[in-house]
Amino acid sequence: MAIFIEQYLSFLSSKPSSEVMKEYTRRIEFLKHTIDTEKMNSVYEKTLASQQIAPPHITTDTTHVTPLKVRQIHQKAKTRYENEARRELLGEGEDSQLRNRKSASNSNTEESLDAVLEHHQNMQEKIAEEMIQMAQNLKHNSLVASNILKKDNKVLENASDLADSNFTKLKHESERLEEITNRPCSLWVWTMLACVCIVFIMMIIFIRFFPKR
Repeated sequence: MAIFIEQYLSFLSSKPSSEVMKEYTRRIEFLKHTIDTEKMNSVYEKTLASQQIAPPHITTDTTHVTPLKVRQIHQKAKTRYENEARRELLGEGEDSQLRNRKSASNSNTEESLDAVLEHHQNMQEKIAEEMIQMAQNLKHNSLVASNILKKDNKVLENASDLADSNFTKLKHESERLEEITNRPCSLWVWTMLACVCIVFIMMIIFIRFFPKR
């Protein structure tokens, strides 16, 4: 567009004829309408405006902007606006389908979420039951262990009492033995020693008088 306008300004400086000026005026108006159409926000407005704009009727070719180029500009702009309108329409349809898909997806997601929550709730109830069962088993095992410990303590107490009793008896017997050991020799002991000595002497005499043949 800027090149066309520069060419128009360059040509205006060369003082063209009135017919050429009219053609340039029509071309400028066409380009102006084309630019205004391009600035519109709505695609539908652009399409309607491009259909209402017609390329100017050019009788002479005084510049590089030939009638074919002008028609090509108009046709390209019109085609582009129509394609944009078509894409927008298809986009709205796709948006509607997308919304429907999202709605169905949200419904499926809610159902899946409910199923997950129900599954978690069932798992929590199962875990709670298992914990209660484990607590009961632990209590039972604790009672059994407590009874076993009580029995073991009783056995240890009995063993300790028996050991104390044996120690007392042993101490008493030791004292008696020590008393006997420290007591002086009695008459019976001396008598036994005398008998032993007499028997020994008699054996020697017997051997002397009755030697071995």
